[in-house]
Amino acid sequence: FFSSIKLGAHSTLTVKSPTVIYVTEEIDISSGSLANVSGKPVDLIIYAHPYAVGGLPAPSSTAIKLRGSSGIAMALYGPGAELDAGGGDDIFGSFIANTITIHGDTRFHYDKALGDMLSSTVVTLERLYWRDLDERVR
Repeated sequence: FFSSIKLGAHSTLTVKSPTVIYVTEEIDISSGSLANVSGKPVDLIIYAHPYAVGGLPAPSSTAIKLRGSSGIAMALYGPGAELDAGGGDDIFGSFIANTITIHGDTRFHYDKALGDMLSSTVVTLERLYWRDLDERVR
């Protein structure tokens, strides 16, 4: 659970086993790269949504920049996010965002296995964080 992820020049975030990441403000992978070792989008799921953490106000939106992560395989769910992808990359998986801007020769490839994953899964909700309302707000 992160407020932001920013990879600097020549840095790599490597995912070696099934991983779910929650980000509330910003994902910037424009200098570094993101590597999903299995190559299966179902093994890297990122939820990007503005969410209040630790009593702080919720961000107004979530910005996502994907550049230089050629061949990345992931599922991204960010219904309020602004996705900016470029750099001539091939990106595999599924992406939900409020806006998607594509630069250069970037290509998206949908992975049908993601649909199979959801058809046999029972969806459950889990409370990750909560805060009590101020008495005056009630």
